[in-house]
Order: sequence, then C-alpha cells, then structure tokens
Amino acid sequence: MDDPLPKKKSGAASCLIFGCVGLLLLGALMGGGGYFVLKKGMSAAADDIYARVSADTATMDLDPAERKEADELLLRLRDGVKSGEIGIMDAGKLVKALEDSDLLAYGGLLTAKTLIQSNGELSPEEKADGVLQMSRFADGMSRHLFTQADYDDLLGAIGEVGDRGSVKIDDEPTADEIRDMIARAKAKADEADLGQEGLQIDFLGELQRLVDEVLGPR
Repeated sequence: MDDPLPKKKSGAASCLIFGCVGLLLLGALMGGGGYFVLKKGMSAAADDIYARVSADTATMDLDPAERKEADELLLRLRDGVKSGEIGIMDAGKLVKALEDSDLLAYGGLLTAKTLIQSNGELSPEEKADGVLQMSRFADGMSRHLFTQADYDDLLGAIGEVGDRGSVKIDDEPTADEIRDMIARAKAKADEADLGQEGLQIDFLGELQRLVDEVLGPR
C-alpha cells in the first residue's frame, strides 16, 4: 500500500483537476487555474479565474466587509499577473507559499465544481451530490490523507496521467466521465471516513497569507 503523501507535495499530487502547479504561475495561484491558463493564456486566465473565485465567495460564510476584503486581495493577484508584476519566474515562490495552504485543495474543488455544474447532461441532483463528494475529497486532500495513487486514479476518470505525473485533462469530459470521477472521489472519501461537511477552510486568512508572500504586505 502506498504511503500517504507528505505535507509538501509535487507532481500530480499538486494537480488534480487541481491544476499543474509546477508548470504555470497562475495554475499554482488557484490550484485548478492551470487548466484555464493552458487554454486562454495568462492575462485572459487571470480574468477568468478572478471571475470564478470572486463569484464563489458569494457562497461562503463571509460578512460584507470580509467579502470586500477578499475581492480586493483577488484583484491584487489578478492585476499582478496582468501587469507582469507576477510572472512565470515567480512560480517557485508561489508553489512554496501553497505547500502548507488549503488554497490548493480549494482550487481543485472549484475546478471540479466548474466541470460538474457546466455539464448539461447531469441532473440537478447529480450536480449537488457531485459537488459534495468532490468537497469531501478536497477535505481529505487538505488533511493529507490521500496517496499519489489516489490522485492518479481520480485524474484517470477525466484524462490521462503520464509516467512522470504529467496530466492531460479531456477538453470536455463527458457526463459519464464526470460521474466516474465523482464515484471515485466518494469511494476514497468514504474509505478515509470523511464526514459530509466537506472542505472547510479559512479562505480569507489563507488568501491574505498567499498575497503577502507573493506580493508583500500592503
């Protein structure tokens, strides 16, 4: 049996639909962002990821002042990428900042939610359950409960995993592929005895620490 992944992860363990952290800065920035960067380029992906994450904060338990602060932090990151203040050469610094951050698991969950909710063949019930199961898996990721083999297996449902941890996600995973991914995530979460509450993180605190590390405190 594989040993659990160490706290500091690399290769596919830092990916999932969980983005290619070591490949592109913005992929590291929001975990799943690498998927969008490869398709759209850095500047367009910065806008896209900002819009997705900003919209997702509306579902979080944040008061108006906290939501405003989160949006300002996200704008700093977006504008840093678009202006060139944050570039590919900063990827190492960003990966280091993410090694102990739950934002990596959050980025994976957000990308999974996007894939699930944008699929027109899944029923509303399937989408709701799918997001829950992926949130449970992301919770296990943040707790470092899964092995490299677990990540490879989950990715295998919607793409191909290479010998060295390289990941190629299908451009548009089918409904059956997404159902398979959800089923694998549920099985792994059940095996790890994870509850139904899903991923719970201090989003604002984690985001502030990331921004301070990459851009410096304001």
